[in-house]
Amino acid sequence: MALRFDEAEVPHQMKDEDIWFRFFTKSQLMALAPVVGIDFVLIKITAAFKILPVGVTIAFVFSLAALVLVMIKIPENMYLYGIGKPLYVPIAQWLLRKVGKKKIYTKNYKDK
Repeated sequence: MALRFDEAEVPHQMKDEDIWFRFFTKSQLMALAPVVGIDFVLIKITAAFKILPVGVTIAFVFSLAALVLVMIKIPENMYLYGIGKPLYVPIAQWLLRKVGKKKIYTKNYKDK
């Protein structure tokens, strides 16, 4: 590989974009970890009620939906949401805005 006169080789360092376990980045794994925990608890609860196939099916659908939200990136024509971010990021931001506390501050309200 030929370098230009103003370039230098930079050694490879681990970043969040590096692939872990062949498929996922570090941030994707961190987003999927709670899903796996919820699935495990759901399967244990349904096994206690002797309806394990229902629990496995629900856990599979829940995991598949989470995997789709984590793996698919926002397309370029939706640039206002952030190109290249996973789909769960704008959904999480929207939920935080809806659930977050809203306050309206008015000037001299307590004086009256």
